[in-house]
Amino acid sequence: MLKQIGAMTWKELKIYLRDPAVWVWMFLQPFLLMVALTFVMGGMSAGESEVATGQPSTIQQNIAGLTIYGIFWIVSLLAGSVFQEKREGTFRRLLVAPIRRSVMLAGKVLPYYIINLLQIAVMLGVSSTLFKVSLGNSFAGLVAISLAAAAAATGLGVLVAALARTDAQVGAIATILLLSLAVVGGCFVPRWVMPPWLQTISLITPHAWAVDAYLKMMVDGVGLIRVLPNVSVLAVFAALFFGLGAWRFRFE
Repeated sequence: MLKQIGAMTWKELKIYLRDPAVWVWMFLQPFLLMVALTFVMGGMSAGESEVATGQPSTIQQNIAGLTIYGIFWIVSLLAGSVFQEKREGTFRRLLVAPIRRSVMLAGKVLPYYIINLLQIAVMLGVSSTLFKVSLGNSFAGLVAISLAAAAAATGLGVLVAALARTDAQVGAIATILLLSLAVVGGCFVPRWVMPPWLQTISLITPHAWAVDAYLKMMVDGVGLIRVLPNVSVLAVFAALFFGLGAWRFRFE
């Protein structure tokens, strides 16, 4: 089974990484937005946290917020790809092959999870180097947050693919959902400047937990133990999205 999943994943991954849309939406778009917002909102000099208030700087907020905003666009790509394969009959042909449905679904989803992890590594690595911002002192903490956040994003893609019925619905649901979650979750505007009631509501989004975790690492320099509550909540989001999506998923 693992060999089948690995073969399907590698085949799909090569196809996706040759697609210009993947590079535009998953890498170029969020990075250019990060650079633009940093110049507009705070300039290139705000690399250190605001000591007087104990709050993150503009650059720290943008690195954390727009990295999370960017990885959730995997929802649109994943759901759109699922409908394309349904339309072309790819799943129908695979159903007659001696391959379990769970293996088919895993082979479809895993490439997007890997793309998400690659995107996080590029966004955090390039941004922190360009803006000379420390990502904290715990590599294990960064890895744990990234693995859990990528899983939540990919899981939401499975759920949207399972619930939508047409390509048009995928586009509409993904755009409205992702922008709403990003705004409420503090990807564009720091949660600490939001009114208390909105800060509370934002906790129902995986974005808020992921952004807060990254900012804890960058601003406070905390280790893995201090971000485990955030990682755990992100894992719950991922399990919930995957579970509901797999339950409702149809191959035809």
